Amino acid sequence: MYNLGFDSALISTLVIIMKPVICTVCGKAPKSSQDGDWLAFADFKASEVSDLSHPGGLEYFCGEHLDAARRLQGMIAIEAIGELQRQFDSVSQTNAAQNTPKPVWKRWLGL
Repeated sequence: MYNLGFDSALISTLVIIMKPVICTVCGKAPKSSQDGDWLAFADFKASEVSDLSHPGGLEYFCGEHLDAARRLQGMIAIEAIGELQRQFDSVSQTNAAQNTPKPVWKRWLGL
C-alpha cells in the first residue's frame, strides 16, 4: 500500500468498506492476504479518501495482474484498466484457442 499521508489501517478499512477486494481485471478475490494489492493511478487524489465513496483512481489487482497494472500506473485508471482488459483478454483467447480440441473430422483425417 502506498504511503498517502494517512494511517494505512484507516485507508485499508475505508477501502474495504467502500469497494470489495476483487481484481479489477478478472473479478477474482485474492487467495491470501499476500495475493494482490491496491494501486493508485494518475487520477487518484488522496483528499478523496475521506469521502464516503470509493476514491477514483484506486483499484485492486490480484497477483496475476499486479505487475502488468504497475507498469501502467502513470495512466488514469479507466485507460489502464481498458488496456489491461485488452491485453489479458487476447491472452485468454489465444490460450483458449490453443486448448480447443480439433473438430472430429480433422482428427479422423489426421489434420
